[in-house]
Amino acid sequence: MTENILGAVSLKVLAERKIDGVQKTTRFQVDPRIIEIEPGFNGRPIDQEHVDSIKASIKAGAELDALVVRVEDGRIILVDGHHRLTAILQLIAEGLEILRIDARQFRGNDAERIAHMLTSAQGKPLTPLEQGLQYRKLVGFGWTNQEVASKVGKSANYVSQMLTLAESNSDVQGMVARKEVAAHVALEVVKKHGSGAGKVLAGHLETARSVGKTKVTKKTVTPTEQPAPRPIYGDLLDTQRLDYLIDQKAVVFHGGKTVSGDAKIGFWLLWPNIDETQPGVFENSRAAIDAAMLVPDHQVSE
Repeated sequence: MTENILGAVSLKVLAERKIDGVQKTTRFQVDPRIIEIEPGFNGRPIDQEHVDSIKASIKAGAELDALVVRVEDGRIILVDGHHRLTAILQLIAEGLEILRIDARQFRGNDAERIAHMLTSAQGKPLTPLEQGLQYRKLVGFGWTNQEVASKVGKSANYVSQMLTLAESNSDVQGMVARKEVAAHVALEVVKKHGSGAGKVLAGHLETARSVGKTKVTKKTVTPTEQPAPRPIYGDLLDTQRLDYLIDQKAVVFHGGKTVSGDAKIGFWLLWPNIDETQPGVFENSRAAIDAAMLVPDHQVSE
């Protein structure tokens, strides 16, 4: 073993000497101009900003991961690397000389190609809507939600939700694609309103824009309920007074009490849990409760 390693100056030499742990693989280089793009296969639209960042990396000397291709009847068809190939072709059109690029061959059927695209760590991640559209293709090939989930490393519930989004009406999908509403917010509205979700979301978007916002949020869809206005003296009902006593854990006390140095008979509230007494006395229990409700809550709790 030691003799075989001595003098080796490259991985190729080590592989040819059959050193354990080193193996030579076939590497292909392809003229990027002969690689075909299959219409409708790519799960995401081309993002020019992402393409521009790849072009900048290439100009700076970065090495790109090999494109993944399949071969059918002599044609080389792209499986993974649409943004990278677009960037390379644009650079060629701009005058940069790129004769060949690294490529590796994909072996598998149509469903497996889609699954590969979903699980590939290369390139720009798919949005939730884009994921759902690809999940739907796999379901069309006979995959169950659980099988899709196991393949892509998600839960079956997540897959189910993305399928719901992928099967929503085009108006909803358009708003999600334009980032006028987040996917999870759109899902809530779709589950509640079904085919009418688009109209509901459009109304929420109009409301959001009226206050200077650019998208529908969870708060827009389910606004925080405003607290009911505090009742004023004279309009209180006995049920409201009782609710106040229960909430505050207060009791009404009647008897004699010293107020500002004078002994008086009347009604007032007592909070036994914190040993707090309402200032003053009142001619009846209702008046005492009404007065207490007009000041900040005591927030008594045990």
